[in-house]
Amino acid sequence: MAPKIFITGATGLIGGDYLVGITQKHPDWEISTLIRDPTKAKIVEEHFPSVRIVHGSLANSGLLERESKAADVVLNFANCDHLPAAEAIVRGISQRDEIGTLIHTSGAKIIAWEMESQPSTWGKFMPRRYNDMEGVEELTRGPSEANPNPTGFDNILPNWAAHRDVDLAVLDGFRKHRSKVRTAIVCPPTVYGPSRFPGFTTSIQIPRLLNVVLQLGQAFTINGNENKWNKVHTQDISVLYILLTEAAVSNQPVELWNEKGYHFAEGGEFIWGDVIRRIAELGYQKGLLSSPEPVELPNATVHQFWRGGQMNMSSTSLGESQRAKQLLGWNPTRDELLEDLDRTIDVEAEILGLSLKK
Repeated sequence: MAPKIFITGATGLIGGDYLVGITQKHPDWEISTLIRDPTKAKIVEEHFPSVRIVHGSLANSGLLERESKAADVVLNFANCDHLPAAEAIVRGISQRDEIGTLIHTSGAKIIAWEMESQPSTWGKFMPRRYNDMEGVEELTRGPSEANPNPTGFDNILPNWAAHRDVDLAVLDGFRKHRSKVRTAIVCPPTVYGPSRFPGFTTSIQIPRLLNVVLQLGQAFTINGNENKWNKVHTQDISVLYILLTEAAVSNQPVELWNEKGYHFAEGGEFIWGDVIRRIAELGYQKGLLSSPEPVELPNATVHQFWRGGQMNMSSTSLGESQRAKQLLGWNPTRDELLEDLDRTIDVEAEILGLSLKK
C-alpha cells in the first residue's frame, strides 16, 4: 500500500519546493495538501494532478485532525506559531491504529532568545552555539515540576522563546502517545534562494529587511551588525525533508525521532553586516538606494520605523546541523546567499513598484 502523506504549507517557499521534489521522487505515493487560497489550489491542480487538495486553513481544527489521522506522515510547513493547528495534528495522529509521524517546521529564532531579551546587544556578536547531536537535550527537554520556568542558562530553552510553545506541543505529542505519535522538528535558519514551486513564494528575513531598506532609500546597520546566523538554500533544505519522510515511511532509526528528533538545517553561517553592505552596493547600482554604503543607526531610531522587526537581522542564532548529516547523509551544497541578493532585490523592488536603473 502506498504511503499517505499530508502537507500543510505546500504552496510556501520550503513546502512548495518539497512538493516538487517529493512528487518527482515518489510519484506513486498518495499525497494530499491543505490549501486555503483558490488561486494556489488551481496552480497545484494544474502542475500536480496526482495531489489531492484539501480545501481549508489552519483554523479548521477538525479537518486537520481527520486528515492527520488518515496520513502515515504529516509535514507541517505552515505557520510555526499556530498552536491550535499543531495540537490538532497531534490529536489526529494519536487516533491512528498504527504509529504516525509528524515532521514539524520550527524556526531558528528560538535559539536567539538570549539576544531577543536584551535589545542593547542587537547587532553585536554573542557566541552562544547549539548543536542537534550532543546538545539535543537542550532543545527537546521541557519544563518540569522541579523547573517550571527554565531560564535558558540552565540548559533548557525558556518557555517564552520564539516558537517554543508550539515546539513543546509537538514534543508533548510523543510523550503522551508514544505508541502512536512519532515526531521530528526541523529548525530552519535564514532561508534563501528560489523555490521550484510554479507559483510565487518568498522567504522572510531578507525580504523583510529589503522592504524596509527600499522604502527608506538607505541601507543601515545597528552596532555594525557583526551578529551571525546560519543559512540554507531552499532547494537544499527541501532535500532534508524528503530524507526524513523516507526515513519515517521505512521506520528508520530511533535517533531521528522524539527526544532525539530535533534537526537544525544549515549549510554554513554568515555575518548580517556582510549582507547589509552587499544590499547597499547592489541597491545603489540599481538606482534604488541613495548610498553604496550603509549608515549606522541606533537601535532606538530603527525601532521607531520597524517596531522590533530589526531583531531578526540583529541577533545571533547559531545551531549546527549534525544529526541529519551523520544519520541521513544530508549534504547541503549551495553557498550562494550573497549572490542571490541580486535576484531578491529585484523581486522586492517589483513588489514595491520601484523602477530599476537600466
